[in-house]
Amino acid sequence: SRLASLAAAADAPSSVTPVLNTMRALKPVVKGEKAEAGDGRIVLSTGVTDDGASAAAAKDAKREAQTWGKRAEWCDYYGPVDGKIVGVALFDHPSNPRHPTWWHVRDYGLLAANPFGQHFFENSPDEHKGDLKLAKGQSLTFRYRFYFHAGDEKQGRVAEHYKEFVQSGAKADK
Repeated sequence: SRLASLAAAADAPSSVTPVLNTMRALKPVVKGEKAEAGDGRIVLSTGVTDDGASAAAAKDAKREAQTWGKRAEWCDYYGPVDGKIVGVALFDHPSNPRHPTWWHVRDYGLLAANPFGQHFFENSPDEHKGDLKLAKGQSLTFRYRFYFHAGDEKQGRVAEHYKEFVQSGAKADK
């Protein structure tokens, strides 16, 4: 388990933070299904629905009801901080297993990419549908990028920055 504090100034135009997670199996491993699992997890202090906070996904979904458990290339969460609208998007790299990922989004400020909840998100009767298996010595890498920005997903040009992330090959994130 890791805990990191990430912050962007409300008056900063934008910034990016790469996230590179590599799992290496020291023995055979089965990463089981979890609706609450995920990579690139962030909890935002602006996450209170009645103060104007919102989540948006690449497929024009809004709020928890339309984004939780849905697949998309990116998800953005934005809301008021010190009187200004700011946001953070999380980008799922196309080389990641199960891209585009499912999103675990809650209106209280939780945003996480979750490639491990397939059975829950698709309401599958197979409880092991999304299990991920690694043989001893095998490794698996997930690449994400946090993009901090001013404004909502349109003002922050989130879709445009996601395309740049993909086209760059995420070289800076390796």
